[in-house]
Amino acid sequence: MLSLLANKLTKDYRVLIFVHNKGEPFFYLAPEIQQVILKGNLLQKNRQLYRILKKEKVSHYINLDSNSVLFNSFWLPSFTKLVIWEHFSLENNVKKWHFIVSRFSASIRAHQWVVLSRIEKDLWQKVYHVPKNKIKVIPNPVTIAKDKIDSSNKRHHKKVLAIGNKIKVKGFDLLLDAWKMLTTDWELCIIGLPESEQKELAQQIDTENIKNVSIYGRKSDMTAVYKNASLFVLSSRKEATPLVLIESQAFGLPGVAFDHLSSVEEMVADSVCYADYQLKEKSLAMEINRFIQSEERYVTYHKKALQNAHRYSQARFFEEWKEILETQTS
Repeated sequence: MLSLLANKLTKDYRVLIFVHNKGEPFFYLAPEIQQVILKGNLLQKNRQLYRILKKEKVSHYINLDSNSVLFNSFWLPSFTKLVIWEHFSLENNVKKWHFIVSRFSASIRAHQWVVLSRIEKDLWQKVYHVPKNKIKVIPNPVTIAKDKIDSSNKRHHKKVLAIGNKIKVKGFDLLLDAWKMLTTDWELCIIGLPESEQKELAQQIDTENIKNVSIYGRKSDMTAVYKNASLFVLSSRKEATPLVLIESQAFGLPGVAFDHLSSVEEMVADSVCYADYQLKEKSLAMEINRFIQSEERYVTYHKKALQNAHRYSQARFFEEWKEILETQTS
């Protein structure tokens, strides 16, 4: 999402991205974007950051989450406005003391907050007393270009898709428990896990002799993945605002998610089917199977998914961000 926004902003702004480690970016960055590698210990990095912001007369410094503000910006030039772009859910955020202190610091120092849902906006106002006029809700948009999106009915592929980088958070262990309850020729495809977690999940598959499951690592281009899938499953124990769910809907994939995720319900309402989180894998298996067995149900939610995805356009996303930057400049 950072690369999408940064690339677009180059048309009207000079963009710098600060990183802690040298290496090629995973996603494409426009050649106009200057990447700055921060070096040294924590104090040295902050001094380097301050000097560059001052020298380049940077008007806005966008920090990608409140947990890191304390460590990524000890101090800023007086003319540089701090904008927090919060991607984590406050409801399930880390309770370590230094993260709490960082979030509190951010609530005092930030000129503007961008959160991904109304629920998160309400939480920040309630817990950290961030003024209402400082928080703006800007949902992440579908990142895939319109001309690459195939919105046709894909039930014939017979493939269930799940995406994420942590087994426990994304509930992939629960998903496998649900999958082994089903008797079907459909395939379950899990994408996005690092190598260590792929091995852990593969061990569960081998030990429990679970059939028709494929595991893959992270992919930079998800277009082919969505085009060849039939159904998307969000089995998360915790979740903020899953972009992959909206992207899957743009491709017309019906979805199944657990019913305890309030931010997900805000995003998709009745355009997905909900499994009972209290019943865990039993309910998840039942909801997946209903799509496998019923073509009529599949078509109904295929249409609902496409309709809901229209709310998350890139044009609207960029307009909202430009409004923030222009308002803060004036």
